[in-house]
Amino acid sequence: MTNQLEKLQQQLSKTALALAAFKTGYFSNQCIHQLFQKQATKTPEKIALAMEKREFTYRQVNSRANQIANALRAQGVDLETPVGVCLRRSPEAVIAILGILKAGGAYVPVDPDFPEARKQFIIEDSGLSVLITEKALLNTHVPSLAGHTLLLDDASLLQQNSSNLDVPITPESLMYILYTSGSTGTPKGVCGVHRATVNRFVWMWNQYPFNSDEVCCHRTTLNFVDSVWEMFGGLLQGIKTVILPHEASANPHEIIRILQKTSVTRLTLVPSLLQSLLLFRPDLGNALPAIKIWTVSGEQLTPNLLQKFRESVSGGILLNLYGSTEVAGDVTCAEFSGKLGNLDSSVSIGQPILNVESYILDENLQPVPSGKVGELWVGGPVLARGYHNKPEETKARFIPNPFSDNGLLFKTRDLVIQNDNGVLYYVGRIDNQVKLRGFRVELEEIESVLGQFDKSVSNITVVVCENESLPETKQLVAFVVPSTVNVDEMKKYALSKLPNYMVPTQFVVMDELPLTPNGKVNRQALSRISSWSFRVIEPHFLPQSQTEKLLADIWQQMFRVSPVSRQDNFFQLGGDSLSVVAFLEMLKEKFGVLLPIPNFVNDPSLASLARLFDEYKRAKLCSVDEVRLTDVEIVPFENKYLEKTVKLVSESFTTREPEVVALGITKQEFDVYAAICCRRRLKNLSYVAVQKASGRVVGYCLSEDFANYLLAEVEKQDNGDSELPESMTPIFALWHSLEEMYKSSYGEVKPGDILYVQLSGAASDVDSTAIVLALEKKVLEVAASFNYKRVATTCTQIFTRYIALEEMGYQRKYAIDYDVFEFEGERIFSSIAKTHKEAVLVEKRL
Repeated sequence: MTNQLEKLQQQLSKTALALAAFKTGYFSNQCIHQLFQKQATKTPEKIALAMEKREFTYRQVNSRANQIANALRAQGVDLETPVGVCLRRSPEAVIAILGILKAGGAYVPVDPDFPEARKQFIIEDSGLSVLITEKALLNTHVPSLAGHTLLLDDASLLQQNSSNLDVPITPESLMYILYTSGSTGTPKGVCGVHRATVNRFVWMWNQYPFNSDEVCCHRTTLNFVDSVWEMFGGLLQGIKTVILPHEASANPHEIIRILQKTSVTRLTLVPSLLQSLLLFRPDLGNALPAIKIWTVSGEQLTPNLLQKFRESVSGGILLNLYGSTEVAGDVTCAEFSGKLGNLDSSVSIGQPILNVESYILDENLQPVPSGKVGELWVGGPVLARGYHNKPEETKARFIPNPFSDNGLLFKTRDLVIQNDNGVLYYVGRIDNQVKLRGFRVELEEIESVLGQFDKSVSNITVVVCENESLPETKQLVAFVVPSTVNVDEMKKYALSKLPNYMVPTQFVVMDELPLTPNGKVNRQALSRISSWSFRVIEPHFLPQSQTEKLLADIWQQMFRVSPVSRQDNFFQLGGDSLSVVAFLEMLKEKFGVLLPIPNFVNDPSLASLARLFDEYKRAKLCSVDEVRLTDVEIVPFENKYLEKTVKLVSESFTTREPEVVALGITKQEFDVYAAICCRRRLKNLSYVAVQKASGRVVGYCLSEDFANYLLAEVEKQDNGDSELPESMTPIFALWHSLEEMYKSSYGEVKPGDILYVQLSGAASDVDSTAIVLALEKKVLEVAASFNYKRVATTCTQIFTRYIALEEMGYQRKYAIDYDVFEFEGERIFSSIAKTHKEAVLVEKRL
């Protein structure tokens, strides 16, 4: 014990010196927004924030934030006034938060996608009188507020003064209130101050300094503490921050695509998302070579995942950070670089960062010897002020430091072991709090909410179980007494009260719960019980088609529920970004279907996914061995290939093209159109894929100058071209509407400006993706050699839309929804399956 006390004294001496340096250093009196203002003065015209095509310079961000701050001050926002932020991740959200800080306020994230009851609780508990949002969310996602709602897209904001404000804010001022899961049945707000965040930032800036050309990434929701570093860590150092759109955050394909395109050099993510990315791209290091520092936090990093990561990503540094919202996110760090040695049974969480005091104590607050399990207590400038409106819980968790004359210690409730070198290893919890996908979850809060579902519920216990179908992943399972409870209705109730990540994946009804000898619920026994849910489904909701039955079987094994309904929602059954990737890998492995990550957001039901599966199957997005890319050559479209190409165009369009199928156009009718189109494109701007052995045409990409195309269309209308089948007139009208919208955006279109790819496809029994990609790339090369500025094409099939947007880097310009397009007063394409949804004109700049 004497040695432990000596170590504590040595640590306290070092900590005192570090604190003294911090307090007298450059950042001593700086708040987040003040540091940003200094950076904006240094680099006013440098890009600060970017999302998709939108970019904002430091000057623009600072001016806009000042306008918001002045508007807030006019609404009575003063020092430490809580201000709600009901926005999704975006440059505007970052600017709004800066505006709140400049006004002296503290920002309170109110996630637009939270259930109404949870949003309302946050608003009432935090005492919000002002909330910032935007018009698109106002009527559908913003709860009622007995105060003022400030719309970011209100033109009147631009009339506000854009100069820096002079509000007397100190590092001890309240910066945010972040609501996390609470053990008493309701969320609790953690009150963070500027000083704690700046300390964490200074450590990172000193330990892992930025190069001037680096790019950071913001991909975390605003109510998660990691978002603070993501928003401001690079921004305050003159580093461009790329923001992932809301719809991309759980899509590994989109995440990787955006990271590649923007050359992000630093990325923070939870281990479960890292596992998802590795599953989606086992060659993750090759896919994202620009990333130099990978940071994982929010969940326990396992040795197996660390090993998989290092096998895929041989270069760069991986940081395993440990912390919580109460300590500004991160208080210890373990660095892994180069080759891994022999891994321990658990992965180290490292050692304390700058100015952090760490103590491993027993229940009597006495130091625990090295190699023994104890509870981790944390002190230093990283501590939050406490819990909003919860003085008793604040007093219990933030106690006077018994080893120092001043300051507090935070009770983490985490059990750790420290080795002789001072390195920490996480062991577990002393309570029922868990972390899932980076979110902190108090099981008691879930149990309290579910207990209010129905008076007949006599007992509920929620435990964390291993997901047997997805190795190294966990899921929440609710065990409910009595066995007569309607679990489907209970799950709907849970979704109306809790965020998705807190809703149990499975609900298991029981006559009684297993107990320990002292009469408490035996949670360990429950976690070993099979968590299959058995339900009664009306016969007309059972899977009908062969594809639905096939997918239902997979879902039953993944989510341990039987039977599966046609109406079941992938995410409500328990799906997340990791299980999406795992599911698609199963389809690829079992059936050879190379589905891209589907859009589950609009209609994530079994029936919808089955239709999507069938469409891709028909489009032949699958790995078939009949014709490989190495078996074909890409050649200019010449007269000798005309007849074969006409036949292929006609066959592929009459079986795949949604408009053609919807109107019932026969192959004989389409043959006429195909022949006219192909004859017009017999020139060096079009190419075909020809099988070397047989001379068979297996793919085509037919293009022409957009200006010449438009002129030919006008001449065709003037001459009343009778060759074209009248049955196709509605299709021409749809295409013409898109083309006119596109043309009007540029005014006069001259020859040589835009190359228009009008027809693109491949035979149905070949590796379509590879061949179409090869054709498209060839046409892009030719377009560049002819000095075209842009290439455009209209996508009406899932297949071509996926190729253009996901593989070729085209950008959406205009779209027409099949459901709303009218021809002669009739919605003629309303019968087209929802999986197609729209015709899209896309463009790629050269």
